[in-house]
Amino acid sequence: MALVDRLSRVPPEPAEGYIANHAFSAGVYLWGQGIVTRAQIVTALGLTVEDQIQFDQMKTHYDGLTATQKGDFHGKLEALGILLEMGYISKAFYKTQLGLT
Repeated sequence: MALVDRLSRVPPEPAEGYIANHAFSAGVYLWGQGIVTRAQIVTALGLTVEDQIQFDQMKTHYDGLTATQKGDFHGKLEALGILLEMGYISKAFYKTQLGLT
């Protein structure tokens, strides 16, 4: 199961392996601000080796953005995550918007 799969599980499905989007976007925000490290996020969220592939793709996408786009990225990540979690957008749309494969 990849990161996007773990973010897209709609509660109250079994919590096994599920990552809450609010926690994920908060972690990514703090990582982007340099407040926490990649290792801290990986540990805190229990990211698997497979998850980390998409996590690193997201960081590569983020690093390629302009300063203004980086500022907007975190709101976009949060909005996309909530819509994904609720089943209102597809995994494919989420991935495309965030530079994931």
